[in-house]
Amino acid sequence: MNVLFNAILSFLNAGLMVYIFMLFFSAFAAPRFSTTVRALLSAGIIAVFTVLLMILENGILKTLILIGITVCIANLFKLKLLSSVLLSLAAFAMGSLAEFVTTIFISVIFSVDTQTALKDNYYVLGVIMSKFITLIPIIAIRLKRRKSHYGTSARKTVTLLLVPVSTIVVLTFYATLTNQFPIQSEALHTASLLCYAVLTVSNIILFDLIDHIYRDAEKDTQLTMARELVHSQQEQYQQLLAHNETVLKLRHDQKNFVIGLLSELDGDRPDNVRAALRDEYELLTAPADPGNSIVDAVVNAKKHAMDVCGITLDTSYQSLSRIVVSPIDLAILLGNALDNAIEATRQAEKADRRISLTVKVHNDQLLISIKNPVVGAVDVSNPISSKRGDGSRGYGILSMKSIAEKYSGDVILNCTDGVFETHILINNHNKEEIK
Repeated sequence: MNVLFNAILSFLNAGLMVYIFMLFFSAFAAPRFSTTVRALLSAGIIAVFTVLLMILENGILKTLILIGITVCIANLFKLKLLSSVLLSLAAFAMGSLAEFVTTIFISVIFSVDTQTALKDNYYVLGVIMSKFITLIPIIAIRLKRRKSHYGTSARKTVTLLLVPVSTIVVLTFYATLTNQFPIQSEALHTASLLCYAVLTVSNIILFDLIDHIYRDAEKDTQLTMARELVHSQQEQYQQLLAHNETVLKLRHDQKNFVIGLLSELDGDRPDNVRAALRDEYELLTAPADPGNSIVDAVVNAKKHAMDVCGITLDTSYQSLSRIVVSPIDLAILLGNALDNAIEATRQAEKADRRISLTVKVHNDQLLISIKNPVVGAVDVSNPISSKRGDGSRGYGILSMKSIAEKYSGDVILNCTDGVFETHILINNHNKEEIK
């Protein structure tokens, strides 16, 4: 092979590997850098890898460098060290297995031995074909891991798989023609490789466009459903507010009733009855802490579910009388967060079923923080809902994020050492200020 031919083939090999492995790692974690920075780092990795492929012969050193390149790609995503290493080895294993399958495939289709299948035109075919074979299981992994992005439509699955499969078929057909009508000119041989490259790159671009279209369409569907859910929850919490007002009225009436009883009993002075009534009166007239009826109403509404599951709730409130956030939005945020915590906690051991709730206002910021035990590892970039039963993300989190964005805030999820944390931080503004 001449230098130009080798350079094109090495660049195509490196570029395909980096792109496909980035698809693989993106199924497990969010990007560590912005799109621009990630693109520049990827271009640097491709350039270095291209040079190494051109100057290194097959062997242990080349294998170690390939594993190192895979680890570098993994570090473009927010993976823990152990996960980064294990997933890098898994990606390398998939690539190696694909190369083995490609070699066997070429040997069978073209009736050649495995040594011949690794030379000349067969080698070119094998380099490109192995990458598309690697792409097939990666697509399956992404569809499984990111159901909330893609949905479960068979049409989408078939369309995404059609690109690598059709490319393999076309490359095989082209290689068959090349064998029947061999190219003698070195210049035409290089031009033929350029055609391979154009076909490959165009199909990768087509796959990427289809991938983005499906993800964007699914996200639009999710947002629509999230808005409908928010509207439904608003109606439910309006009823909750009305119920809370009734409870407050009954509380006020009961206080007056106790006063009346005390005035009637003062004449006979039954000390034990009066003492009991005074205790009840003090309880009823005690100032309601935390000072926000919505927090009280939502927490009380969720306590029944906690009691049934044997869950203990620890609360910490601060300056809640200063909350001016829309009561409906506050109820939806707190209600969804508690629902998620209850769902996770009920799966824990009975001794560990404890939820910690903190709600406070500080520096014009409203913070809702919930900590609860969780069974098994949880990917905070794609938390799974057990309520829906299909392995996809619940829409409660989408509702929370939608409301948090309205108040220029955020919902931050974290999972460490079996403890799942939900932190909601929003600006303490009322509806008029938002508009």
